[in-house]
Amino acid sequence: MTTLNRALDYNPFDGDFGDVGDRSLRDKIVKFRTLRRCHCCGQNVRPGTTGRSLTMLWVSDGIMSYTYCHECTDAQAKSWTDEGRALDKRFALRGRTTKAA
Repeated sequence: MTTLNRALDYNPFDGDFGDVGDRSLRDKIVKFRTLRRCHCCGQNVRPGTTGRSLTMLWVSDGIMSYTYCHECTDAQAKSWTDEGRALDKRFALRGRTTKAA
């Protein structure tokens, strides 16, 4: 398992309220072909870079896709060993935090 693949074990919606039928349709490490925005840090994800692509089926909202840049994907992978510190730094770029206020 590559280091980035470890990010696939991290659930970015853990602890959020949802419906019983909510589920992941696709969750993988990809090389992006188009310019996108990272769901975690809000920075641009440039074509040719590697990161996480997640597609969810939300019972209440339908199908939604989420993109995570290389740095945020790496932080998700590290969250198992650094108590989420790298991920908190990435969230801070967008003005959010993983910790309850």
